[in-house]
Amino acid sequence: MRLLDTADNQMPLRFLAYGWGAVGANDDDVDDSSMPWSTESEFLGEFLPSNGFDAVPCLGVATTLDELMEAHDALEIARPTMPYHIDGVVYKVNSTTLQNSLGADARQPRWAIAHKFTAMSGVTTLRAIEVQVGRTGALTPVAVLDSVDIGGASISRATLHNFDEIARKRLKIGAQVVVERAGDVIPRVVSLAGDDLEEASAMDPDAKPLPEWLPPTRCPDCGSSVARAPLSSSKGAMGSIVRCTGGLQCPSQSMERLLHFCARDALDIRGLARGTLETLHSEGVVKTPADIFTLERRFGPQSGAEVPSWWRYAGVKNSKGEIKQGSDGLKQSALKLFSAIELRRKGVPLYRFIYALGIPNIGAHTAKVLATHYGTLEAFKKAALAAAKGGPESLASAALTAIDGVGPVLTQSITEFWAERANARIVDEILATGVVVLDAKVGKAPKSQASRPALTSQTPAPADASAAPSITAPSQLPTAQPMEKTMEVTDLNSMKIVFTGSVDDMSREDVHDAIERHGGVVQSSISSKTACVIAGAGAGPSKLTKARELGVPVIDARTFLDAIASGRPVPLK
Repeated sequence: MRLLDTADNQMPLRFLAYGWGAVGANDDDVDDSSMPWSTESEFLGEFLPSNGFDAVPCLGVATTLDELMEAHDALEIARPTMPYHIDGVVYKVNSTTLQNSLGADARQPRWAIAHKFTAMSGVTTLRAIEVQVGRTGALTPVAVLDSVDIGGASISRATLHNFDEIARKRLKIGAQVVVERAGDVIPRVVSLAGDDLEEASAMDPDAKPLPEWLPPTRCPDCGSSVARAPLSSSKGAMGSIVRCTGGLQCPSQSMERLLHFCARDALDIRGLARGTLETLHSEGVVKTPADIFTLERRFGPQSGAEVPSWWRYAGVKNSKGEIKQGSDGLKQSALKLFSAIELRRKGVPLYRFIYALGIPNIGAHTAKVLATHYGTLEAFKKAALAAAKGGPESLASAALTAIDGVGPVLTQSITEFWAERANARIVDEILATGVVVLDAKVGKAPKSQASRPALTSQTPAPADASAAPSITAPSQLPTAQPMEKTMEVTDLNSMKIVFTGSVDDMSREDVHDAIERHGGVVQSSISSKTACVIAGAGAGPSKLTKARELGVPVIDARTFLDAIASGRPVPLK
């Protein structure tokens, strides 16, 4: 176990189980009907203890709201005496059958909800206010505090959200303030410790009146002017936000945008972690996203350029401690990074690219919604520019706003992003390096890419014939046996596909991306409506058994992925 402080190694470590994910070879290899429990209370109270696990206490089974509140209040009273920190109660539907029926949304299960306790708080002195610059240019004030212990954590910094909050709470340097940990995690300044800053209760009675703290008029990182824009939500106006106008010339914005561009939900370029990216950025090697895709051309083995110190293979010491000569080539990590970048250049799913652009307020889920709706990057850009040109009252803007999950706030973010010429130029520079953004809506790659191949089947068709793909015999194969079938990959549009196991050099998300960009719908469990199962190394035995029982074709994962790229027929297991 990795520890930030080795002294923690002396502390006893306990694990208390509170839920289950997968029982089997893979994360998605779950069949709740085969579980030895039918309720949450059975799992916590019987299954876990009988199998040697310490379990989080089950407070009981309630049938009324009053019983839920009583359990919550009782645990909050007992909270200080517990041997570990807790921040609330989780209410769960007890029946696992009902849990499966309720399912989950993009963020959380629909059958569970958290009820937090009142946040723990403490009083300390506000010593300074620092200003941080985020990837979108937003300036965020952060309180620097005298260290105070809250719920077992030492707090010396806390968020102030925005500059209007500082004025509303009448905060001044040197004042006594109340700090709490929201959800027992994120520290924030709640208020002054006294009724009024001018009263002695708010600060040392012998102290002189404290000066007003004024927000910056220039970006603390690049010196550019700042602009103020209103903050709004579904509840209406909620203050304003101050942004740096420097764009990518601002070091903080440039760095944070690059980190977001390479993040896991964005391009997910392996080997390009924060430390590496910060080095490349500080050395002036990578300033914009497009620079990432020219790294190999500038510094690769064929470039003829001097190898930068951070990628130079320094050599290996011999038994005498001497450095062997002639080993000043590229490190293996650099070569792996170049390969990962090249892999992404050949195909980026549209939703990942939209999310990677860092459009304010556009999360990974909304990026998928937009990708599915528009299908191509060009269509998305065209719609956004039309809305920007027509204004908020135009039909183009109304059409964008009407997309499920978008609304007026996100519409404004999208139109402002594409209307800014600097942003459009950045996108053009990325595409000019040869990056291929894969179409989404039509269920295939752009027209310049190879068409999809056929899949060959040697297993019975699905039990539900209406769910099966069309069957034809490919001319390049010998005469088929009675059970031999073929399945066209071009029919993947809306086909339900299950992936199980693993594939070397690819994450589960990468495999899902490959299926989805060819029009398939990824499922976690097999049913009679499943079109096929893609099986990798260590495929879940229960999934393979269920596929055989239902007559669902099973395709080797590596063969399937290679066939998509090359256009070959795919033999099935």
